[in-house]
Amino acid sequence: MATYVYIARDRKGKTIKGEGVANTKNDLIRQLIAKGFIVTEIKEKKEIEIIKRTFKYAPKLEDVVIFARQLSTMVSAGVRVIDALRVLSEQPGFEKKFRKLIKTVIINVESGMSLSEAMKKTNSFTDLLVSLVEAGETGGALDITLDRAAQFFEAQKKLKNQLKSAMAYPKFILSFAGVTFLAIVFYIFPKLISSLGLKKISGLSGSLMSLNIFVRSHFILSISLSIGIMAGLYIFTRTSVWKGLLTSLLDHAPVIGEIRKKIAIARFSRAFSTLSAGGVPLISILEISSRVTNNRAVQKTILGSIDSIRAGEPLSDSLGKSGVFPKMVLEMVEVGERTGRLEYMFEKIADFYDGEVDAALKGLLSILEPALLLIVGALIALLAYLVYGTIFKSTAQFGKGM
Repeated sequence: MATYVYIARDRKGKTIKGEGVANTKNDLIRQLIAKGFIVTEIKEKKEIEIIKRTFKYAPKLEDVVIFARQLSTMVSAGVRVIDALRVLSEQPGFEKKFRKLIKTVIINVESGMSLSEAMKKTNSFTDLLVSLVEAGETGGALDITLDRAAQFFEAQKKLKNQLKSAMAYPKFILSFAGVTFLAIVFYIFPKLISSLGLKKISGLSGSLMSLNIFVRSHFILSISLSIGIMAGLYIFTRTSVWKGLLTSLLDHAPVIGEIRKKIAIARFSRAFSTLSAGGVPLISILEISSRVTNNRAVQKTILGSIDSIRAGEPLSDSLGKSGVFPKMVLEMVEVGERTGRLEYMFEKIADFYDGEVDAALKGLLSILEPALLLIVGALIALLAYLVYGTIFKSTAQFGKGM
């Protein structure tokens, strides 16, 4: 099977651009002719370039939640999947890129793919959503699995909003302090030195003035270097090397590391419960749910348990080997295995750790507030030193001149 990009005209003469999957180019042409299209151009789609993989489109959680919820509602009402997708592709509430993504799914479905295959082909939907759709198609309960997917992503969105809310205040304070510092150093401070008539300045004040003079003298070069550095940092932060390094640093950081571990357990438990309710096999559940944790220790433990489970070992024993999961979690998993209610137990674990994360974030904020005050205080002290130190030097030079 190969993917082809084509340009065709419909019965009304309207030009249509799209792509389809077929064994050969002629097979796809025959499919399009059968639909009433006249193919004017067709060619095989090349493999996605590295840069496209780096910047691949990831839908917003809000769009995914609404997509899953509305598709579930229409499917349960008896609307055909392809018709439901066409309705969703015209929804003004979705961002333009997401509507385009749905149209790509429609093209894939029209070419003979199942919904899960069509979604997977786009390389934009998460493995969890694709697996739930696949399980729903297999079990004839697509509307139910889509509804569960919507519930999962709503919980993820709530957790993400909690993290954003917790970091809003520190970001604002640090950004404001940084902008103020730059404004004083590169605008007010040079004017002060100029008005005082100082010619020779040493120490930190002299270094800042030298930097100021360089930036003003080589403005275009300075702007180009700044843009280049920011662009380089942006690209680097999108690489797996940076993500791995940042994850490792955050996982081992005091306080933050413990919060990230709780978030990872909450995500894993929520994903496990959702996938289990959707009828996904246990090994697939572990493989998929490990990828949503964003914590190396938790992920390694989950993936490491797969071989033990294949050998017949209980899930609770397999997860308990590394010591990463708390005893309470393992006890609840064991009860779930004995009673056949793993799905319910993991849902309760997720609810508990969501509450723990909320409390931990509030505790972190109570620590951050005095720390931010210290940082801002140190910044003010530095600015005072620069300004008053310069004035004192001016007074001393003036005294010597007398």
